[in-house]
Amino acid sequence: MTFNIWTFLFEIVNFVVLAYVLHRLLYRPLRAAIDQRREAIAHTQDEAESARAAATALQLQLQSQLSEIEQERQDAIQQTRELAETERQKLIADGEKTIVRRQEEARLAIDLQRDEALRSLRSELNAAAAELAARLLTEATGGTLQQQLVKRLVETLSHVPANQREKLRVDWSEADGALVETATTLDAILIQQISQAVNALVGQPVNLAMQTKPKLLAGARVRIGGHVWDASLASQFEGLSSAGSEGTAHA
Repeated sequence: MTFNIWTFLFEIVNFVVLAYVLHRLLYRPLRAAIDQRREAIAHTQDEAESARAAATALQLQLQSQLSEIEQERQDAIQQTRELAETERQKLIADGEKTIVRRQEEARLAIDLQRDEALRSLRSELNAAAAELAARLLTEATGGTLQQQLVKRLVETLSHVPANQREKLRVDWSEADGALVETATTLDAILIQQISQAVNALVGQPVNLAMQTKPKLLAGARVRIGGHVWDASLASQFEGLSSAGSEGTAHA
């Protein structure tokens, strides 16, 4: 094979032209594409790093929030337990106070019932003793005790103070009348004495209504309107333990 210099040169020129064409048409765009790809990859990596950092920060924030929530939950549980314990202690204290109060009320009720029973028994004993004493006195004195108490009542009516007498006459009306209560039936003389004393007290004739009350034991009692004069043996016994009622005069 013969070496042709012109052919060699022509091939060299073709190679240079081809290299130039390839450089102009392929290398620069390929290099630019590679650079763009590298920049895109770097940008993507930067974004991924930023996202990873943000995710890490978010994860730490979530963990912190979860820790705070857990602490708040524990605090709420502890507070609830403390409130429950406080309420339990309060209920126990209230229950103890209620028990003590009810015990005190029961004790007071028992004391009251006992006192009532004692008062009732004492009243019954006093009544029985008064009745016995009255019977003994009546039997011992015969009819003189009844007469003495009636005369004392007449004397009391005759010596009513002027101011009381005036008040009685103002308050009294004929429709009120007068009631005489006696332990036993009185004779005409005693009834006349009482009638005269009542007429003098009222200042005009008064119709007397007579009523026998054995509970008086002995003596008599006069009711004129709202005023009472009592000269009975029962009132004398009652006066030993209690004061007379307002508007009542004991002879």
